[in-house]
Amino acid sequence: MPGALHAVGTGTGVHHPVPVHLQPAFRHLGHREGEFPVAERAARELLGLPLHRNLTEARQLRVAEAPGGRL
Repeated sequence: MPGALHAVGTGTGVHHPVPVHLQPAFRHLGHREGEFPVAERAARELLGLPLHRNLTEARQLRVAEAPGGRL
């Protein structure tokens, strides 16, 4: 889906590519990969879409109707 959105000029992003429990700042807590499978899956699969007050209706439709989109 990111490729289809980029093709129509819509940027995407992964805002949390590493779950909190696996980030270096929290290493001292001793958590390991596999302890929080839902958070780990979300980090792999969730995609950030544009969202701001100046997003026009036309732009919203372009995102929602991007080829391969499932919105």
